[in-house]
Amino acid sequence: GDHAISYYLTLPIPPALVFIRMLVYNALFFTAVCLVLFPVCNLFLPAPIIYSTIHWPKFIATLLCTNFFHGALILWSATCVADMRMLGKVWSRLLHPLWFFGGFQFTWAAACKKSVWLGYLVLINPLMHATEGMRSALIGGEGYLPFWVSTTMLTGTTVLMMVHAIARFKRRLDVV
Repeated sequence: GDHAISYYLTLPIPPALVFIRMLVYNALFFTAVCLVLFPVCNLFLPAPIIYSTIHWPKFIATLLCTNFFHGALILWSATCVADMRMLGKVWSRLLHPLWFFGGFQFTWAAACKKSVWLGYLVLINPLMHATEGMRSALIGGEGYLPFWVSTTMLTGTTVLMMVHAIARFKRRLDVV
């Protein structure tokens, strides 16, 4: 239930490990779901992705970085709400802008072509790096952000969010 975390915080381990365990569990669960859904969803694409053109190491690395970021985002978002009724505000104030400017509707190159300052502004958004990394791994070609830039940004953002989330959780919860 809502108080299941209380049990884990009474264990003789550092409280940070409890939150890191939650991050790893969520990230691996999301990755497993993505790996199952990927071939199924590929059946419904108008132009299916050809598996031989996928750069598999980049795909797996980007998928893991993206899912670890999403796991950290969930934990960090949980520190921003007092109760479940406040989740709508998190969606409208945080998650929707991240999604909208996350590159799902446009590439980074298209944003730069439209407006240079907008192109560089959307680089702040970690979801832009996730979508650009996926495009690079799945489609390949030029015009996408470099793989190492995307994975470095996602990893750095994940670490910063987790450090901040753990600090906020420690202040908010009664850790032993």
